[in-house]
Amino acid sequence: MTPDVLPPQDLDAEAALLGAALIDGRLKPEVAGRVAASMFYREAHGIVWQSLLNLHHRKEPIDLLTAQQALADRGMLEHVGGTEALLGLTSACASAANAMHYAERVREMAARRYVIRCAQRTVERAHDMERPLVDTLGAMADEARKGMDGLRNADSLHSLADLADATHEYAEKAMEGEIEPGVACGIPMIDRLTYGWMQGTMNILAARPAVGKTAMAMNWCLHAASQKMPCAFVSYEMDPQVLARRTMAAASGFSYGKLRTGGMDQKDWQELGFTAATWSALPMWIIDAVRMQVADVEIVLRSIKDLRFVVIDYLQLIPGPGRTGYERTSGNSGAVRELARVLRIPIVALCQLSRAVENREDREPDLCDLRESGQIEQDADTVMFLWRTTKPDGSEPYPVHMKFGKQRFGPLGRGTLTFDPKRLTFTEGGTQ
Repeated sequence: MTPDVLPPQDLDAEAALLGAALIDGRLKPEVAGRVAASMFYREAHGIVWQSLLNLHHRKEPIDLLTAQQALADRGMLEHVGGTEALLGLTSACASAANAMHYAERVREMAARRYVIRCAQRTVERAHDMERPLVDTLGAMADEARKGMDGLRNADSLHSLADLADATHEYAEKAMEGEIEPGVACGIPMIDRLTYGWMQGTMNILAARPAVGKTAMAMNWCLHAASQKMPCAFVSYEMDPQVLARRTMAAASGFSYGKLRTGGMDQKDWQELGFTAATWSALPMWIIDAVRMQVADVEIVLRSIKDLRFVVIDYLQLIPGPGRTGYERTSGNSGAVRELARVLRIPIVALCQLSRAVENREDREPDLCDLRESGQIEQDADTVMFLWRTTKPDGSEPYPVHMKFGKQRFGPLGRGTLTFDPKRLTFTEGGTQ
């Protein structure tokens, strides 16, 4: 960045955010928790914001008089331009209802300035030929994570009074039908029990190999995408091309083998064309995550605008620190849970069950069967199990059982689904 180019900033948004608080007579909890004084480009604006935050935390009213007095008590009133400057802030705000929009704009500009500072330091390190390249890359990654942590930390402190106010507002919006619903998966039994996947939750779908968990999760992603919800399927197990071919063939009504061997007839080609046209309009991405740790996946996911839903296939394949599979899976389980909360989206992570399930007569799994880590059970908000009790007969549909072994925000339940191995789809086959 050249010296005569100003860093990213939006002084109008800064002034409007301050004006919104002065006009509204309060700081909304969700706004107060999103912006720190250090995020303002103009120093005077940051000083005024800190004074408003102090009034907010003391539960004192916010207006021109109280803001003026708070600044005077700190010896900062004249430094920010006096009473006239405060009056100017109120005229800078078109509507106090847009406070969250102004807050997000201030946060974005602060983040962009941080990225530029990191990039400048990275350039300096890269020119230092005595410094190992791996150290430069590591420092760059560490600074990027610190920047994201700084944005998160601005949201970390919540008073009980703020949370009570926010809960009351949430209840009012729910009564008026203004709360965004959870992400539906398209299977009525599951949607009834979960009310749709809630944002910020980590949900586990566990099964032994070849029971259909990848197919089920892929269908959930496709259903969300069909509702115009941007989503991502993070694949550690299958190559994205193979996954797409297999799923597209199944959705088109013919076997993957026909696609691989060139045995498709005219009807197959027509159906494949229809499926391709449908898919091309869906906001869904498949991420080839081989060798990617959770932090690497986060960077890719943040590039997807308005992301609403993520599937990870599967948890035990994620690389990471740890001398044993138990240590690695435990660490990654916590990292995935944190990722869901930070991105404020529901994440479904697939999980492999231990062989002990196959030694039981009914083959019904339980929480103790989560392979390699009891930490998964603790981290997950929901744990679902899939299993079958009969051996599949060729390509004919067969029953698959499902149950909720844990659900933090809803009831437990179980049911029987029908899996069509030809189309790789699950349909509800009756509940117990």
